[in-house]
Amino acid sequence: MNPAKRTLENINYKGMQYAPEGEIGVVYLFSKMQRELGYKNIIRIGDSFPNCEALKITGKRTRIEFEFRAGNFLNHHKPNSLKLKSVDSIIE
Repeated sequence: MNPAKRTLENINYKGMQYAPEGEIGVVYLFSKMQRELGYKNIIRIGDSFPNCEALKITGKRTRIEFEFRAGNFLNHHKPNSLKLKSVDSIIE
């Protein structure tokens, strides 16, 4: 797809003009939203599962997997006893 002809969703959120176009954008947006989502600290971010470990404001340590499309999670991982939370749109 020609980037010049692509329509980007304008979110203008904390210095991020357009909605993420891939997983790295999701990671960046999470780092901007961590407090609003209830996370006190990001402990680590990497490329192996889980992508992130973060500390909730309550003190609970949480494992997070980032995906650009929620459906990709089940294609990439066997959930076993994982709790899966899907967010279609955080910013409206």
